[in-house]
Amino acid sequence: MMVYCIVNGLSYSSSFNVFAVFAGYFVMQGNVRAIRWVTFFAAFLSATFVTLLIVLPIVVPMSDISDAFERSPIGLALSSLFSLAAVILTIWTYQQLRRPPVVDVLVKEGNAGTAPTFAFLAGFLLAAGLSAAVLAEGDAAFR
Repeated sequence: MMVYCIVNGLSYSSSFNVFAVFAGYFVMQGNVRAIRWVTFFAAFLSATFVTLLIVLPIVVPMSDISDAFERSPIGLALSSLFSLAAVILTIWTYQQLRRPPVVDVLVKEGNAGTAPTFAFLAGFLLAAGLSAAVLAEGDAAFR
């Protein structure tokens, strides 16, 4: 999307994609620091996405989901597919960056070869905390 907008001279405001493109470039060049950061954020986002997928049925009432489906079944289906694709791509990225040859390079450069446990924990806590806040706010709205 970002490339399409740039090529066609359209306005595009997400700076996250710019970071992703540069990070991808540096990872492809074998930059150890970039590999560590991308692995960390892939773990963080994977934990966040998976936790949100698990708590979604608790946080969002089924009536809201069925209303969204009635209003725009194609929109809901496409949104769900793109979200699922983002989750799968993030998990795949993490798995690729945790393959033994990549971890061996990290260890040779003096980095820990362990999984980024803090990233998984932070991602889980962020998603759980946001879900709890939404649930608490929903209860307060009905008082």
